[in-house]
Formats: sequence, C-alpha cells, structure tokens
Amino acid sequence: MSISREQAIDAARQFARDQGLAVDRYDAEAKQDGDVWNVQFTPGPSQPKPSPGDFFTVLIDCRGKEKPRLIPGK
Repeated sequence: MSISREQAIDAARQFARDQGLAVDRYDAEAKQDGDVWNVQFTPGPSQPKPSPGDFFTVLIDCRGKEKPRLIPGK
C-alpha cells in the first residue's frame, strides 16, 4: 500500500499535533525515500527568524507497518 505526498503530509501534521506541536506555524515539505515519506517542517514565512532547532521531521511508513516517528531539530 502506498500513500500520496498529500496523505503523508496530513498524517505527519496529525502525528505532530498529537505530540503537542503547533504545526500551523510550520510549512511542510515531503520527500519519499523508498517506503518512507520524510516530512520536514520548517517555520513559515510569517514566523520570526528561526532559531537553531526550530524545525522537525516526521517519518511516515508508506506500508503502515511502523508508527510515525518524530525527529526534533538540533
């Protein structure tokens, strides 16, 4: 089972919300690497200049076999 780019972004946004992150502050870009969507969240243009670590990534398994994983910025 494969999911579209939009479905991956929607799933990543929901997962990040469930983790308590304010995803509305971020723009999301997704790239597929094999069976995993890598969804990168960066501050949107209306946000102040980002600080180090003011981004995060959510990994979404296209097959649905693994739970999403959040990788905080450093």
